[in-house]
Amino acid sequence: CIWELYTSKNGKIWIGTDDGIACFDGYQIKSFEDTRDLNIRNIDEDEDGNIWFSTDTSIFKIENNKIINIEIENFSRPSVYVDSYNSVWYYSINGIEKIKNGKSDVVINFKGISGSQIFEDIDNNMWFATDSGLFYLKNNNLIHYTTENGLPGNTIIDITQDADRNIWIATEESGISIFNGESFLNIDQTQGIGFNYVSDLYLDNRNNVWIGLDGDGARIFRNFIFKQYMFDQIAGSNFIMSVLIDRNQNLWIGTDGGGIISYIDNEYTNYTTEDGLVGDYIYDIIECSNGDLWFATYYGASKFDGNKFTSYSAENSPLGSDYVMSIWEDNEKNIWIGTNGYGAYK
Repeated sequence: CIWELYTSKNGKIWIGTDDGIACFDGYQIKSFEDTRDLNIRNIDEDEDGNIWFSTDTSIFKIENNKIINIEIENFSRPSVYVDSYNSVWYYSINGIEKIKNGKSDVVINFKGISGSQIFEDIDNNMWFATDSGLFYLKNNNLIHYTTENGLPGNTIIDITQDADRNIWIATEESGISIFNGESFLNIDQTQGIGFNYVSDLYLDNRNNVWIGLDGDGARIFRNFIFKQYMFDQIAGSNFIMSVLIDRNQNLWIGTDGGGIISYIDNEYTNYTTEDGLVGDYIYDIIECSNGDLWFATYYGASKFDGNKFTSYSAENSPLGSDYVMSIWEDNEKNIWIGTNGYGAYK
């Protein structure tokens, strides 16, 4: 199973699987035998070109093609984040820790708190989403925000920032919150968001914030106005699994069983298997350098050139599995297809 695809600054494709990490240099794939049986969940790169990756139990670094196990006590979550200052952040059962110049230190000391996302804002301040509120680190000063400070809920799912430097916070059951640096503006299902279970936040290049809701479609926030997007009458499903805004500012939405929805020139179009799509469960969407769109589905991969679909499955291609989880284009314009349990294909 492929969990992560990452392109490093030198153009190499790094592939994180449930059986180790591999690298493609444009000519051949190199597997790192020392990582066999490791479940690779997250990959990042520091300013020196070293590759960092996390497993279920630890963090590793690849330096000069050598695997270095960063011995971390009480590692708690398979995530790793390299910030703008080349520090490596991760969660442990003791709190939030940072590796700087080879030394690991506990930055935020707590126990019994589970963390999710790590986010660096425009001003290089760090934000940490946990099940016990939001932690904000600026100039080594730590602030902990909870419902007592104005948050609508303490279980934080996602964080993003808009062009006006507002911090957007998605909660598990309490809607969203917008923080302007001084106070929280909370918005729930009674005020336009539609549903309190927020699964994802996405900022497009027009400074619109897309809010993914668990089973209730999406909302787009523009100039303090919410516009509702419900897809069950179009595609039979409101469960959104993937979103892409292409180079022409067209919106493409992958659903859980309802195929693809495009929004072009104020008009919706639903594409399903009846139109040539290989499957209606859309896990990933990418736009290639030539403008073609690729869709990863439960039943294979499909390419859309604007007029028709070309589909690839285990039946009509070398794919070892129809269960496609991710798609990637490398610097040589090759398309990589990641499957569940059968590796990657080019």
